[in-house]
Amino acid sequence: MEKMLARERREQLARRVDSLGSVRTSAVASELQVSLKTVQRDLQVLAERGRVVCVHGGAVSPHRVRVPTPAAPEVRTLRLGLILPNDDCYYNEVLKGVEEAAALVNATVVVGMHGYSDDVEETLLRRLSALELDGILITNQQSHRGYATLMGVQTPIVLIERPIFPHRMLDGSDPILSDVDRVYSDHYAGALLGLDHLFGLGHRSVHFLMKQTPTAIGLLRGVRDTQEADQSPSDAPRWGRVHVHDLGPPTPPIPEELIATTMAAMGEDLYSGEATALFVHSDLEAGMLHTALTQRGFDVPGTISLLSYDDVLTPDELLPLSAVSPRRRWIGRMACETLVNRLRRDAGPARGSRPVNHVTLIPELRLRGTTAPPPSGSLSSERVESGHFTTPDLGPF
Repeated sequence: MEKMLARERREQLARRVDSLGSVRTSAVASELQVSLKTVQRDLQVLAERGRVVCVHGGAVSPHRVRVPTPAAPEVRTLRLGLILPNDDCYYNEVLKGVEEAAALVNATVVVGMHGYSDDVEETLLRRLSALELDGILITNQQSHRGYATLMGVQTPIVLIERPIFPHRMLDGSDPILSDVDRVYSDHYAGALLGLDHLFGLGHRSVHFLMKQTPTAIGLLRGVRDTQEADQSPSDAPRWGRVHVHDLGPPTPPIPEELIATTMAAMGEDLYSGEATALFVHSDLEAGMLHTALTQRGFDVPGTISLLSYDDVLTPDELLPLSAVSPRRRWIGRMACETLVNRLRRDAGPARGSRPVNHVTLIPELRLRGTTAPPPSGSLSSERVESGHFTTPDLGPF
């Protein structure tokens, strides 16, 4: 009987705590005519069951207990610098990516454009260093002077779209800068992606036209490797022939000169049907060639496929060219994230333990209807020949 009374007493006590929010031990003992020790023992049992929370002199409902949330450690607002060649279509997307990533961590970004000038780049770096920024993101000038300037900067740096090229490293124009993170597009993979698409459609003679830009270095390596891989004995070669044409330095092309030079370079291959696909870096040249081809009676992609590289001047609503597209906005975002991670981890107890990062992003293929299988009856669709590759003179690149 006593056990039943104890259970009933505790249940009544628990309901009272729920109803009132709290009770005092002395008041309960007086009302129930039991000892203080009995009430304390009942409350302890209820506390073990999670029905109440014991406090000094009584108990409170667990629903009214507020566990204080530890204050989040104060994170200092980071101040970052960003130096780009310009704010054209390519780097405008990189800029947007940096700004998006910076906004997520409440960082501020100071932006400057060097316009491919060593003098301007040095001035910008000097000014940003004077601002005592936390870190700098930069697409630097790829020159002895440009890298020498970077080596004298004490602020943490992340290079954007500046991979290490072995020939530049060996001739001293691009030091390894072993303590500098880099985030860049894998243009080598971009070349493979584009050629795999064209050869997969059945094209066996592709003319690759390119400007002398840093992007062209990775593209040429990819083109060369596809041809060397195709030299191995095989009953059914995977790749066809690639003819490489140098369109000169990265200056704005003159349409008439570009078209005349290109048509002459491709020669009879184009008019005979031997060549059925063009892979063009960059978009401006691809757009001009698209116009020239259609004006001369070629059907794109009926008689010839056209694939562009860069995808910055060919939005769907203006000139729907199929293109290999570097992930420019993601380059900006991941460069900013890499720098922020470097700054925050190096400031912690494991300072200096974070290894140097080289982050490469694979471009994507965007199809917009300017590539298709070669026309039936074309020389390209009837014959597969061994690979052919000629390397143009890239001058300083």
